[in-house]
Amino acid sequence: MPFGMDVSIALATEMKRHAILGLSSPNRCYPTMEASMLISIALKPRVMFFMLLSYLWPVATPGNDLRDFEAKIEPVQISGRDLAPMLGARIEDMRVYAAQNNKLLPIPFQVDQKTAAGDWVWTKIPENGKRQIEIPEDEDSDVPSTRSRDLTVDDQDPPGRALFDSNDLLVFMARDVGDRFTADPNIPDSVIVELEISDPQNGSRGWVYIVHYPSNPTALAEQRYVSYQESGRRVVAPGYELVYSPEHSVMLVDLKVDGVSILERSRINGKVKAGMGPLTTTMEFDERAIDGYDAGYINGPVRVMKRSVDHVKIKAGMRSPDVNCDHYYYPWHAEVPMLFSMRFPVKGVEMLAASRYRNGVFSQARVPRASESITIGNSKRNSNLLADRKDARWLGLYGDRLAVVSRIKIPEGIRDYFRIEPYLANDAGEALEAGYIIQTKRNIKKGEHVLHSVFLILADGNANDEISNAANFLDNKLHVEVKVLQ
Repeated sequence: MPFGMDVSIALATEMKRHAILGLSSPNRCYPTMEASMLISIALKPRVMFFMLLSYLWPVATPGNDLRDFEAKIEPVQISGRDLAPMLGARIEDMRVYAAQNNKLLPIPFQVDQKTAAGDWVWTKIPENGKRQIEIPEDEDSDVPSTRSRDLTVDDQDPPGRALFDSNDLLVFMARDVGDRFTADPNIPDSVIVELEISDPQNGSRGWVYIVHYPSNPTALAEQRYVSYQESGRRVVAPGYELVYSPEHSVMLVDLKVDGVSILERSRINGKVKAGMGPLTTTMEFDERAIDGYDAGYINGPVRVMKRSVDHVKIKAGMRSPDVNCDHYYYPWHAEVPMLFSMRFPVKGVEMLAASRYRNGVFSQARVPRASESITIGNSKRNSNLLADRKDARWLGLYGDRLAVVSRIKIPEGIRDYFRIEPYLANDAGEALEAGYIIQTKRNIKKGEHVLHSVFLILADGNANDEISNAANFLDNKLHVEVKVLQ
């Protein structure tokens, strides 16, 4: 999948909730975001790991090794429905802590607020987004509609106050968990909730603590993982930078890893089959046909979320409806959406969604269950090198400096509507193209459908050895148990 197209896989951590408790530790100046379609980039610098080891794991719980959380790049997100005791709490009075040497230390977190209609509450709406349009609610659509005008405040809150509601999301990074806190917290008149985060694959556990102060909360964590620079349409995270085209709302024009540019551009090559009855025609489009504007963004500190309102222009004056496309950017991965609009007279869509990487960045490729890697080399072969591996669920590229793992995730309810095949080719020896060929099936229902793609970037000397673990890691789902302590 190309970096910066409507593709995404939200490495969503599915949490098992065993209790209903509530605490929200959001920070109004640290809003968050969520996206329905995305691409993912994951960075795992070795230096960062050693720093985190000293920060997160100075005291080990017997029988538990918090180092198992070291490589985790996914967020943990919990809705207000699962933090019931803190519903109505002032977000600015909430904090999230991890225990180190039985001392509570603040960790970065944010609360993504939603309106009563389910729209995101933005940190800011760009000038070109102030012409937000209303998308009629459609029962056939998988994409949320925009129905409220002022999306910088939650219409469920009283004027001038930001409160934690049942549809808000509390978000922090799984790798920031700590040990179990056993001392007296000594925070009078507060509400304290313990979250136990467990990994069902290896049984490792970690804890965080959400505190609602009646007033005068302690300082927030100083660390800010990600930020969005509106003027340059640039996302900055530890070890990577993404830059969007000023002309095309969802097209990436640069991806830097450790300051080195590895992406030439995103590429889309699509075909739309449309018509009535037996009369059909096929029309082509590319990434330049995707147009729209930025409707709003939430600016970290754990994730940046940006919404673009986009459509696809096709020949003969045809275009798809405007649709909300939410993009997520985390410290070590980014998620960007891909939309398939299946409305009359569209009968089917076939799309190649690829990233064009600069020559010399990658020399080998790997796919699941392959005993040997594929040598990319400098050949000028334009055909798909993975034509005989149509069942491959992920694609890993690696070179001397880094590895990139990509994968497509289709929401469970629409899985039977799509056919996905990996794609890898040298474009006349000028650039390496890697991505996926996506085809709709004849039984696809009408409406808008969103797929997700993930890109993990492993900037590590052992990147080759970590490709399989990283790709399989996407299937792992963390469990969360909630317990009220005070």
